[in-house]
Amino acid sequence: MAVWSDSPSVYSDSNRTHNRSINQWFIAPIYLLPQTAFTIPQSINQSINRRLYLALCILSSSLLPHCDTFGNVFPHIRLAGTPMRNLRLLSESQQLLRAADSQEEGDEIKWLTTGASGSVLCGGHRHFFTLHEAPAGVEHQAIPPDCSHVVGAEFLIADNVLFLATSEGTLLHCYGGTVTDVVCHIPAGISAFRWSPDQEILVITTNLEHEGGHLLVMTADWMPVVTEPLNPDDFGEQKPVTVGWGKKETQFHGSEGKEAAKLKAQLSKSVSSQDDLRPRISWRGDGQFFCVSTVSTATNTRVIRIYDRQGVLQGTSEPVNGLEWSLAWKPSGALIAATVELPRWREVVFFEKNGLRHGSFALPFPVGESTVKELQWNSSSEILLVWTVLRSEDGLLTDVIQLWTTGNYHWYCKQTFRFARTTSAILAAVGWSQTDPYKLFLVQAEGRLSVLEWTWDVCRSLDNSATVAVIDGSKLLLTSFAYANAPPPTSSHTLQFPTFVNQAVFSSTATSYQLAVATDSRTFYLFTSNRACPSEAPILHKTCDLPFSHSAILFWCGKEHLAAVEVTQVNGETVWGVWTFSVHDETERELESLPSLELLEEDKNCKLVGYFDAPVYHFTAERHLALVYLKNGQVLQADLRPDAGKVTSLIKLQPDCDKIVIQMNPSHSHHIPPIIYTLNSSSHKLHRSNVQVSDDCTSFILTPDFLLYTTHHHKLVAIPIHHSGNDVKFGSSSDERQLERGSRLVTTVASTGVANEKCSSSDGTAVILQLPRGNLEIIHPRALVIGKICDFLRAGKKNYRGAFNLMRKHRINMNLLVDFDLSQFLQDVPVFLAQIGNSVDLNIFIAELSDENVTATMYKSHFPAAAAKDVVTTTVPVEVPGKSNRVLDALEKGLDRMPGNELFLSRMACHIYKKPQELEQALFKVMELMKSFHTTEAEDALKFILYSTNVDELYNVALGTYDFDLVLMVAAKSRKDPKEYIPFLNQFRSLQPEAYQKFSIDNHLKRYAKALGHLASMGREKFTECVELVVQHQLYREALVIFREQSEERAKLLCLYGDFLSTTKRKYGEAAILYDEAGNANEAVENYRKSLDWQLAMACAAKANWDAKTLAKSADLTALALKSAGRHFEASRLLLDYTGNVSGAFGTLLEGRLWSDAHLLLEVRDCGPTARSKFGAAIADAASGVLAQIGDIEAKVDKYQLRLKVARQIKRERKAGGLGDEFIDNMSETSSVSERSSMRSSKFSRTSSKNRRKDEKKKRSLREGGPYEDLALLDALKALYRQTETLMTGEVASLLKYLLLLRRMDVGCQLQRAFGALLKNLQRRREEIWTMEELSAVLSGSLAGHTFGPDATTSSIVSGLAASAAQDAREPQPGDLSLTDLALYVPPDFNLIASWNEMHLEQFE
Repeated sequence: MAVWSDSPSVYSDSNRTHNRSINQWFIAPIYLLPQTAFTIPQSINQSINRRLYLALCILSSSLLPHCDTFGNVFPHIRLAGTPMRNLRLLSESQQLLRAADSQEEGDEIKWLTTGASGSVLCGGHRHFFTLHEAPAGVEHQAIPPDCSHVVGAEFLIADNVLFLATSEGTLLHCYGGTVTDVVCHIPAGISAFRWSPDQEILVITTNLEHEGGHLLVMTADWMPVVTEPLNPDDFGEQKPVTVGWGKKETQFHGSEGKEAAKLKAQLSKSVSSQDDLRPRISWRGDGQFFCVSTVSTATNTRVIRIYDRQGVLQGTSEPVNGLEWSLAWKPSGALIAATVELPRWREVVFFEKNGLRHGSFALPFPVGESTVKELQWNSSSEILLVWTVLRSEDGLLTDVIQLWTTGNYHWYCKQTFRFARTTSAILAAVGWSQTDPYKLFLVQAEGRLSVLEWTWDVCRSLDNSATVAVIDGSKLLLTSFAYANAPPPTSSHTLQFPTFVNQAVFSSTATSYQLAVATDSRTFYLFTSNRACPSEAPILHKTCDLPFSHSAILFWCGKEHLAAVEVTQVNGETVWGVWTFSVHDETERELESLPSLELLEEDKNCKLVGYFDAPVYHFTAERHLALVYLKNGQVLQADLRPDAGKVTSLIKLQPDCDKIVIQMNPSHSHHIPPIIYTLNSSSHKLHRSNVQVSDDCTSFILTPDFLLYTTHHHKLVAIPIHHSGNDVKFGSSSDERQLERGSRLVTTVASTGVANEKCSSSDGTAVILQLPRGNLEIIHPRALVIGKICDFLRAGKKNYRGAFNLMRKHRINMNLLVDFDLSQFLQDVPVFLAQIGNSVDLNIFIAELSDENVTATMYKSHFPAAAAKDVVTTTVPVEVPGKSNRVLDALEKGLDRMPGNELFLSRMACHIYKKPQELEQALFKVMELMKSFHTTEAEDALKFILYSTNVDELYNVALGTYDFDLVLMVAAKSRKDPKEYIPFLNQFRSLQPEAYQKFSIDNHLKRYAKALGHLASMGREKFTECVELVVQHQLYREALVIFREQSEERAKLLCLYGDFLSTTKRKYGEAAILYDEAGNANEAVENYRKSLDWQLAMACAAKANWDAKTLAKSADLTALALKSAGRHFEASRLLLDYTGNVSGAFGTLLEGRLWSDAHLLLEVRDCGPTARSKFGAAIADAASGVLAQIGDIEAKVDKYQLRLKVARQIKRERKAGGLGDEFIDNMSETSSVSERSSMRSSKFSRTSSKNRRKDEKKKRSLREGGPYEDLALLDALKALYRQTETLMTGEVASLLKYLLLLRRMDVGCQLQRAFGALLKNLQRRREEIWTMEELSAVLSGSLAGHTFGPDATTSSIVSGLAASAAQDAREPQPGDLSLTDLALYVPPDFNLIASWNEMHLEQFE
């Protein structure tokens, strides 16, 4: 046991051997440490090890997802402001800690603390009780009689014990059972104490009677850190220093004058008469600072002092009149809360760490009738609990618990609970759970413990007004977002109540709502919306008293009934009952006449649905069926019909979900279960009937068509809701957009169905978001906008005007009007024109038309191809050729059918935006308007055309109409100078005849084809000019179309066209046909010869009746051209047929090595006396050439194989040295690679092809020592194998055959042996060059991650490689291997020995 001596600086502890400073073993301050149990192994028996183990468990657990290891709150999960959200009571549970008759006098419960695993400990001076959550049960333990004046208690997680401190100075550890241990004693006594959040530091204040009290700071091992008086004279280390700037003397003081600056603030010289004069201690959430509120002996007023973790005074609060004892430091560290008593009211004031005031808010109770007993923050710093004691005129006391929250610099009172003090029921203690920031414990002195669970919820209506109700004390703030966007704390309407509002629940239809309000006095109010003027405040319909407790939870049960959920006792067991009651039936007995809950079941207005063994989190009903969601995740179905009373289990969902939305089946069929959306706000998991939708959801809203939810990644996700008739998987398509950090959903604005000028969001696509700083933001998600547009365009509605307005407002591409259903739109063109009704809007639509199908491109995510829709097929084309022209044609026809000149500008637009533009037709329509004396419309139309097109281009088009009046009208509206265009037009006017005038205009406009037509129409005298025009502008085809009939002019044009094709284009075959048609045989034969078409050449010569000599000469020239082209057989046939030169034909066959044809000609025709010797000599020369090729192949194979071994060895050495395949001679080979890698991407895209060709060329370089030498050698070796295969199938087999016929056995045997040896050598070397080890090494390095095997095909492998290459966005590196490179490692298909000639020439010798 540790004993404090009379001198606070002397300390001894026989059980502790560790001597260390306070920070020696301090890990890191834990932000908002939850008091959660950790099972500590028995082997960890030292205090230091236990604390290290505890710290590691906390740091590695998921209990602090919002903090880093230094206690800083992650900025991306900063809590959102709460102005638009209310605290909704989820459930209440009660537990009787002891029997009512077992309480002894003086043994009332005085304190409460939270323990391990969700347990709660509370007790008094003699006993304490432990309520365990799992397994449920109450454990009772006595406190030693000599330690009966307990000051406070706290559960120590590291030691798994309850710590108690008594006013006599005793510090105890209470273990399980009856074991207690006095760990320390302070003779000066204890007036207050508080452990740090990490339970490493203990702060104690001693009794004031002992030397005025001291402040003691010690470690968890009871080692002293600092001891100092409670009321030191100095300010602290952070005392502000002033340099005289901003003195009060220099400030403006209004009518009071400068003398007001000299007045000193008068502080009250005495504390409150209700002050117990005891100190109060509060820690900041990270454990770095704590504050102490004491009564200053010098001024007899309360003062707050701020200390650091080592007990060093940092600052003192500024003097405040009427400062009281309540003290609570916000866990997030921003503010210190206290209360101040003013003459007419009481305030909660806030101080900063430096002691300066920082805001306040007034409490709604009179000063003389109220006393603030305690302030408490919840662990998330969102809610401030204010415990006030009210005193009535007759002396009765009432405890009032209020929950306050702030947003946009305004404090809201969200919940108020009253507990009247009686002899049997006195509220003894309250406390927040440290693991669940929205769980509150209340314990009464007689031993009844209540557990209240809260959640944040937006109270919103689902009708067209999109009304949101915000609770603010005795006021209910209503904002209809369809008509106004009032930023909090302002609102559209305010409903004032005599008492504090606790609940507000909406029941909505499409056009109206009902609002049920319950106050802390158990009074019920029913409001209905003003149907005549929905933007006005709702109308009070009914008021009555509720026979339920203040913690009863209300739900709407259809349109006529409400349901109430309340905890009660049945046969000694805690159950949760659900009652339904009518709110509109005035004939039955009013609810206010029911004296107690027991009479509810006997009343005709109320009906018991059932008792449940778990808290009811949600209740909803439609018609006669009700669904009940319990805390354990069980969903029950109840039949509400009279005398039914049947409750059955429906489905088991995720437990502890505080946000539940049930989507009932539209057909109300019992066979189709409802879809239930649940959100667990602590785990942020959103489920759809047990299927997880998101694991980082922060808020969600269900609309008729979409599920909207926000995430911790600051995104808004919209998922379409497909009904049961659709086979689309939920979540297969979604739309996301970025949000401001910490945004939360408030409500959505439904469509009003009709346009409303007063409605700010009548299109039904608005989503209201609450931002962290409290302001609101209205957005229109693209998914909702497009969904609404599609709803307008469906066949049943055909609301093109509504869709157009929505698209124009939100900048949606107008092509969606057409692409949604092209065929339907073409049929609805008259309806579309009638609804649009003006040229401005119609021209906007026309201007955006294109052939692009936006449902398959920019809005593809909103029109999934798998969705079964009437208008979107499973194969959606990206582009619809001619779509825009088809739509414009349909619009033009529809506009033409309209009477008068309505929408005449849109008629112009239909011509202007066609592809190609129809400017001439547009100008003609302008002329029609002029001629029909619609001058104003004509001028407007011309201005529109000039605005939509280029002025010079339009002027040329007008000139091309040959209408000078139209040209002058266009020129007059343009910026052209009349001094220029009038003389220019007069020149054309003076030309005669009219055809030549038109020719001159077309020639000026470079419309040469039209100009040629006009010129040709003037007869033979202008043919010379026609020829000049044709040759100058290459109008040969157009000229031949004009001069169709056979004539001299056509023949001349044919020859000119032939000359052009022959000399310029080198298209000899086409030129020859033109010459042939023109009758020019010489040029025709010559061009046929150049095109090597010898049959047509000789046929043309024969048709021209050439003599034999000329024909033979032409045949010789053609044969020479054929031989040059390698077509020796055709050349020999030409010589035989047309010249009779047998020897020349024989020589041509020998030259082409056509041995079979030459041998046949030798045997059947007389080829001359030396023909046979020439044949044998040619065979022998060819065999010698083949033998030379065989020797060259063998030499190269030997050389390349030897070098390949060296290259591979060098490559392996480079890999072993860490250089890898990417090692390249940077100085010689890849100096451009580093430069290319630093180029901009646009430049790389232009030069990548050139660089790739350069790299490929390097890979085929046989330079020794090159980086790709092995690839080049493999490529060269494969080429040699292909050359060998060509020799065998080509010359070798034929040569051997004719060497045998000629009995040249010596040469034949030599060739046969040499080629056979080559084949065997290559077959053997093939296994040595292309090894499986080398192939596997290359594949493992270059094709890692790809699948090969017996089931893989070439197509699948290539497709996989191509897909991987497409996904790889990096720049190609010089060491990368392409598919062509990898193919070099595959051995060639070489199996020629099996098909080699088995007949040996030796047997014929």
